[in-house]
Amino acid sequence: MKAKFKLIFDQYRYALNIVWKSSRGYTISRLVAIFFKAVLPVAQLLFMKLVIDELTAKGGFDESRKDELVLYLVYLGVVLLLNGIVQNISQYIEGLQQQSVADYIAGLLQKKSIAMDLELYDDPAYHDSYFLAHRHGLSRPIQLVADLMAFVENLIAILFVGGLIFFIHPLVPLLLFISVLPSALIKYIFSDKLFKWEKKRALMERKGFYLNRIITEAEYAKEVRVFDAGLSLSERFQALRKVLFVEKKSLFGLRARMGIGGKTIEICAEIFSYAFLTYRAVNGMISIGELAMVFPAFQRGKTNLSGVLQSMVKLLEHRLFLSHLIGFMKLEPKIGNDENALPLSERITSGIELREVSFQYPKTGVDAVSGVSLNLKRGEITALVGENGSGKTTLVKLICRLYDPSSGELHLDGKNYKAIRLSDLRSKMSITFQDFAKYFLTVGENISFSNLSGDEDTASLEAYARLTGANTFIDRLPDRYDQQLGRMFEASAELSIGQWQKVALARMFFKEAEVLIVDEPTSAIDPLSEHNIFENLRELARDKIVILVTHRLYNLKIANQVVVMSGGKIVERGSHDELVALDGQYAQMLNKQL
Repeated sequence: MKAKFKLIFDQYRYALNIVWKSSRGYTISRLVAIFFKAVLPVAQLLFMKLVIDELTAKGGFDESRKDELVLYLVYLGVVLLLNGIVQNISQYIEGLQQQSVADYIAGLLQKKSIAMDLELYDDPAYHDSYFLAHRHGLSRPIQLVADLMAFVENLIAILFVGGLIFFIHPLVPLLLFISVLPSALIKYIFSDKLFKWEKKRALMERKGFYLNRIITEAEYAKEVRVFDAGLSLSERFQALRKVLFVEKKSLFGLRARMGIGGKTIEICAEIFSYAFLTYRAVNGMISIGELAMVFPAFQRGKTNLSGVLQSMVKLLEHRLFLSHLIGFMKLEPKIGNDENALPLSERITSGIELREVSFQYPKTGVDAVSGVSLNLKRGEITALVGENGSGKTTLVKLICRLYDPSSGELHLDGKNYKAIRLSDLRSKMSITFQDFAKYFLTVGENISFSNLSGDEDTASLEAYARLTGANTFIDRLPDRYDQQLGRMFEASAELSIGQWQKVALARMFFKEAEVLIVDEPTSAIDPLSEHNIFENLRELARDKIVILVTHRLYNLKIANQVVVMSGGKIVERGSHDELVALDGQYAQMLNKQL
């Protein structure tokens, strides 16, 4: 039990700490505002009671009490004005705080996502965790604070209102409590059921979002239309959503039935209170002013007490949903940037060595790379070739340390990868993946992606674009290197897949890293541009380590060594001419292409 309470306390403290760090000034301002929001309505009721008592005093209204009546009316007017001012200021502060907290949490989620190992993206449980964390993480902490503020505000108000109606009769506060308790209990029961349902159905909800993306987003639009898959996907989406709808309908139906019962109890308690107070007024036990005050006071008290109980229930509800955010933020990467790791020298002197490296993707049980030993030397081009699924791209990811091997070691200049600062290691590498990304940024930002904080001049960008031939079409764009790319934003231009690939290669060259990794660098590029790119790679390889993954074997005369892979293993290695003379798997692949 003690451990459970500590867990609950830690979860609340975590959320409140986020809010405090992101909006300290706004939080203090809201605390001040809620005090006045709680007290001013009670003062309003009190002055209204005094005005009515003056008007209905025994013997009628007396001119001698005129000044006192006017003073009460002035006080009432001041209270109403202050209440209006405080409400507007509070709304202003609340809006700014919500934005501050949401932006802060979005930043936390982004930083955590950036730090996560690529391995996690292969795990469906990670996607469920991120989906729920992102869905609830941006809003739940600020909702928790809003409900905590509402709890404090309503608690202060109910103390004052309760004090007023207690002096009318002690039974009235009890009836007030009875009228609001059922609704609060119902909300708590429902929120617990909803939490368990969302956790159970996270995978199905993600599938629904994904199907909707395929149907509606530009990335899939061409194939959806050509293959006439739109209606089938829509039907699948609707079927999935129907299952979710039916289950939610059952939940909401239960809440509605319980709510009717709770509302019946609430109204009965309220009507009995009014009848009881009216009886006392008729029999002269309370004044008309007190009766006029206690009716709205009861309503306000009911609202405040309901707010206290509802806020308590919501605080419990937020704790449940906050567990998604906290659980996600507690994930720790296996591949870390160890501050105590060894620094790298300014330049690579020898190269990269792989020693009996093997790797399995999570939960597959099959080696994607098995027992690979390989030397990648400075000043040489190493080509990796093989059929699809032979392990080439996986090997490249291991070299970049996007994954750590299941067994074996990688060394750079004799230092074990794991003993080198990750930031230093990655700074030495630049890559173009086969499934390269298309960033809907400007041309210049796409090329200078490794230094977005810098201010690159056009001449510098042109130099790298020229290495891939991208300069020829960039010069025809209206805004050249300031041209927005993609179709997502205004005044943008779309490129062909081959043009996008040239931009991606220019991005790789821009980093000026000592290890260049090019995975299918020219799969969508015309033969003339391809020839120029390979010539530039030959030139760059004089003082760099170049790793080339390609299916186009006729270009591999530029490679110092060609490594043929099959089933995750190296089956042949040598120069282009040596492998042709060997008349093995490489020669067969080359002959088929020719």
